[in-house]
Amino acid sequence: LRGQNRLVLGGSLHWIFHLPIKYGINRSDLVGIYKHRKKKSYNDFYVTYDATIKLKSDSTFEFMEIRDEWDIIGVTYHTGKWEIKRDTIICRTVPELYPPIVQERYPGQVLHFYGGGWEDDKQKAIEKGIVYKFLIQKKGLIYKDRKDRDIYRKVKQSVTTKDSI
Repeated sequence: LRGQNRLVLGGSLHWIFHLPIKYGINRSDLVGIYKHRKKKSYNDFYVTYDATIKLKSDSTFEFMEIRDEWDIIGVTYHTGKWEIKRDTIICRTVPELYPPIVQERYPGQVLHFYGGGWEDDKQKAIEKGIVYKFLIQKKGLIYKDRKDRDIYRKVKQSVTTKDSI
């Protein structure tokens, strides 16, 4: 059975089930920043995944995953709109929401984002319409599309629309 833990009380075995939150989900309670870290071993090296998803109050999201594969670092970035369907958060990419490669954050400060990844991620969003699904549970958001069922834990409660990952 999935989502279970065993608890022994007075010599008796009890099963504890972690059930998803079904109803009464308050959208404003979900707004915030969630993080996940995973380290996998492949023969003689490790791959580390650091992922962050930010759910904003204006129904937009930002997702960033950094993969450190021995001597190669890869970054995935997606943004779009999020909604709640039953006990699941659905995050759909919206190419028009991707920030420009050249940005002026403060007067006189111009940032240039180089590398194919940024544009590649945007192109994938245009061609495939990438969707992330997270099961809402008390312990965090569980990424549903992977075999590992990664848990994203909330690290920051409130997020303004101007905050960036």
